[in-house]
Amino acid sequence: MLGCVNVVTIITAATNAVLYFGRKPNPVMMLTSLGRLGVQSKDAAKNSDCMEISIVRGIESGMETVFVLSRITKFEDLVRFLCRPSTLVGSIAKIK
Repeated sequence: MLGCVNVVTIITAATNAVLYFGRKPNPVMMLTSLGRLGVQSKDAAKNSDCMEISIVRGIESGMETVFVLSRITKFEDLVRFLCRPSTLVGSIAKIK
C-alpha cells in the first residue's frame, strides 16, 4: 500500500509539477477551516515548533504566529528565514 508521500512523488515526477499545497498545513486548509468556524485569520493564531512549514504557513494565512523553541528549529536557526513569528516562547507551557 502506497502512502500519501509516495503517491504525491509519483504524480509530481509524472507531471513535472512543483508541489506546494500537498503538505500540511497550508493556507487553503487553514483559511477553509477558519471560514467554517466563522473566524477571521486576524483573530486566530498558529503555534508550532517548526518554522519551515507551520509558522511560515501561518504567516502566509495572515495569522498571528507563536514559535516554540524546540529540537526541530532553534533560536539560532531563525536567521535563515525572511519572515519572523509574531511571538517567540521557550516552552509550550508559556502560551496562555
